[in-house]
Amino acid sequence: MPLLIGIILFLFSSVALAASANLSVSHTPFVAAATNATAIPVNSNTLLILISLFIVLIAYKKLRLSKLGQLSIVLSLVAIINFNGHNTFDLISNAVAKVITSISLTDNNGGDVINEVEAGPVTVTNNTGSTHTISHFIVTSTDPITEACYLGTSGTCTDGQQLNDGESCTLEVVCDSATIVIIKDLIADGAQDFFYTSTTPLLNGFQLDDDNDGTLPNSRIFTLAPGAYTLTEALPDAPGYDLTALDCVDSDSNGINSTADVNTQTASINLEANETVTCTYTAERGTINIVKESIDTGTTYDFATDGELLPMNFGLKDSETQTFIASPGTYQIGELTNNTDSLNCIEDNTQNSITTLGGNGASVDIVLEAGETVTCTFAKASGTIVIIKDLIADGAQDFFYTSATSLLNGFQLDDDNDGTLPNSRTFRLEPGTYTLTEALPDAPGFDLTALDCVDSEVNGTNSTGDVNTQTASINLEANETVTCTYTAERGTI
Repeated sequence: MPLLIGIILFLFSSVALAASANLSVSHTPFVAAATNATAIPVNSNTLLILISLFIVLIAYKKLRLSKLGQLSIVLSLVAIINFNGHNTFDLISNAVAKVITSISLTDNNGGDVINEVEAGPVTVTNNTGSTHTISHFIVTSTDPITEACYLGTSGTCTDGQQLNDGESCTLEVVCDSATIVIIKDLIADGAQDFFYTSTTPLLNGFQLDDDNDGTLPNSRIFTLAPGAYTLTEALPDAPGYDLTALDCVDSDSNGINSTADVNTQTASINLEANETVTCTYTAERGTINIVKESIDTGTTYDFATDGELLPMNFGLKDSETQTFIASPGTYQIGELTNNTDSLNCIEDNTQNSITTLGGNGASVDIVLEAGETVTCTFAKASGTIVIIKDLIADGAQDFFYTSATSLLNGFQLDDDNDGTLPNSRTFRLEPGTYTLTEALPDAPGFDLTALDCVDSEVNGTNSTGDVNTQTASINLEANETVTCTYTAERGTI
């Protein structure tokens, strides 16, 4: 009797095992990102196994078994274990199964990857000799950051579908990606670098600039899976590069549009399948030049800004320039002491600057527009004195000049052709009254015969010349030129 029970159990398990056959998956790939296909383990014949195990336990408890009966039970357990070991269905290796409860097309990095199924049609064929049920289709990409994969609508397999022996159905695997373009537009161009951050690793930590040195680009292109992303431009280290515009353009007008916030310097990007979203970060800026002109070339003149421009305090000597790069806006700059008689601004666009003279110093309110250059010159008023020696006929005699004004005192002129001395000198001086006297020459025949001074400003006080004292009395107006000519006519006997 025990032997008979063992034989029956062994045969029963073997028949169930032999009844199972194969089910296969094949695919016809086309160019797209790859995904991996493998099966989630499933159990079959569970009820049969439990009944067999129950019979064995009863037989062991109720029957007095001989060694032969014990052997038969061992054989039955081996058969059951052998059958249970084939309860896992593998889509690729065609192992044994009665019912397929799950099919999964998933990324399986580091796992038991048996085959890779690229995007495209995937065919499921039943070769088991009996009817099977397929269900639970899951698709994910091997690179979910740059693409999103899912089942398309053209497949014929359905969830819970039964396949008879020899029947097939197809699954369509579709993988979508999209493009983000980030552009930095700096008006006018400059060497400042701009840093970008995002919670998406692929978008985080890159840099752009908008100059011509080629070290960094002014744009970047990213391929990502459809979804929502944010990107923030960090505040630049240097002033004058504030973000003035942030615009995002979606190529797919039917989806959710991307948005931008200048105040937070953040683009909120809604990326649709196969779409391109272009976000442009714009920093409009202009240039301010402050120039000092003075006849005193050794003195440093102090200036200050309203604090919106850095450095806030600076000094300039004659012909020196302080340059500021700034965002569009209104800025005030002034000279701290009253050393300016003339303040003029030259602007690329509309003349908007307002200048103020007098008081403790000159100042200007500059209205700076995008891409504009404004140059303001703080000038100490001055005029020009030109002294000429005219010797008729020319000769090698040198002539010496003296004045109470140090800048005019102690120079020499002649009127010959040897080039050692000039026959004229030009001086830039503050407006005022000056005298200049020609000393008597050492040699006879070079006496002064005429001394004429001509003022370019006819509305002011005219300058005069006295031949007897050989002295010019010069009245110099602001921005005027006074020319005095000392003439010596002579003859030969």
